Amino acid sequence: MEADDPRIIGKDNVVLVEFLEPDAGEPHPEHVPFKPGQSLDEALESRLRDRGLSVEGVSFFVEGSTTPLPEGADARNLQGYKIIVRSRSTMRVSRNARTTLSMDETVERGRKVSQDAISRKTSFVNAKMVG
Repeated sequence: MEADDPRIIGKDNVVLVEFLEPDAGEPHPEHVPFKPGQSLDEALESRLRDRGLSVEGVSFFVEGSTTPLPEGADARNLQGYKIIVRSRSTMRVSRNARTTLSMDETVERGRKVSQDAISRKTSFVNAKMVG
């Protein structure tokens, strides 16, 4: 990582965290201290609990990334980066929001067949072969 990277803040034992909550409006970054050897989950657990969330109900992202951080990521490795916390339930809704089709709608429809054509088909089936 480059020293001039704007995502790197350079604070000792502090992680900058932004909680994205659908009802909270504009997110405000918070400086969250951590102890050496502490995971990001452990460092944020009390702040999540204050918001009525659990570690299992959220995902952590480095700002600008779409890949969530793995569970138990060491907070020391994320020191100076801006961490985005998103609720997993809001992520699911926003990603693949498409209407569900019933089984009848998913079956491909063939050509329209008139009633006259149907009666001719049955007459061929019932006809005897002349040989």
